[in-house]
Amino acid sequence: MAQWNATYERQIARDWLVSVGYLGNKTTHLWLSDDVNPGVYIPGTCGTSACSTTSNTQNRRVLTLENAAQGAYYAQVIVTDDGANSNYNGLLASVQHRFSHNYTVLANYTYSHCISDGDFQGNVGNAQYESQSIPSGRNLDRANCDFDIRHLFNASFVGTSPKFGDMWARALLSDWQFAPLIRAAGGLPVNVLTGKDNSFTGDNLDRPNVVSGVAQYAASKGTTHQWLNAASVTPNAAGTFGTLGRDAYRLPSTLTFDASLSRTFPIVRERFNIEARADAFNCINHPNYSAVNGTATSSSFGQLTAAADPRILQFSLKLHY
Repeated sequence: MAQWNATYERQIARDWLVSVGYLGNKTTHLWLSDDVNPGVYIPGTCGTSACSTTSNTQNRRVLTLENAAQGAYYAQVIVTDDGANSNYNGLLASVQHRFSHNYTVLANYTYSHCISDGDFQGNVGNAQYESQSIPSGRNLDRANCDFDIRHLFNASFVGTSPKFGDMWARALLSDWQFAPLIRAAGGLPVNVLTGKDNSFTGDNLDRPNVVSGVAQYAASKGTTHQWLNAASVTPNAAGTFGTLGRDAYRLPSTLTFDASLSRTFPIVRERFNIEARADAFNCINHPNYSAVNGTATSSSFGQLTAAADPRILQFSLKLHY
């Protein structure tokens, strides 16, 4: 991996710092996996039935066609392909206010794009290219990385209440600490598959065809949480690979707002302290969807199926001594 970056920073007034940076990297010889013994599509009919069916995949595999007697003993043959590449480019802007005047602020925004030839799944035990023809398989699969988040914004704030002169105001209002945290991000990519082995390779990695002029996303989620437009794709034809690229759709964007409120109370001549704390996670209870049905032939295709945690409230007392 080769990495490079450049950053410009500038202090504004006494307490503020702004910076703008560019980050980039390129990974060469990324390990993915390839099936060198896929089924070969044979058009037409052989006798009274189709020459290519999902039940005769073994008879159509590359090694079986080359040597029927010996090839019949080999199903998928997965090999490591180290010819894949990926690259990342990102712009990072940030602003920071150091702790003074009872508060500190840190906010940053990242606009980035990651592109790769495939998504590494943690092992090389399964085929990962839609087409098992190298290098054309890599070319067909080159698209967004599965962790590509195009927009990302984070902001944090820590503020403490001042010390009041009045005894009762000081006892009730001084030394409270409030700390909110906001995170907003674009949706992660979604890899839509046909759900049927229409290419008859036996690898079940077919992607559907794009329907021209039809919106990718549904006009409304409705009661079924429909996110992807089912009419935007159609199954690929027999013996072909679909025109839809890898990771071409995205999940909804996410928004999380966490906050905490705390104060430390001294007791017993300050030898002991009690910290009272209240935390709210996703305190606005915003639904952050994390999964969608990406199988085009499914009756529930495009429906959101999972979400991150809802609002969680937590209260605690801690004794310091």
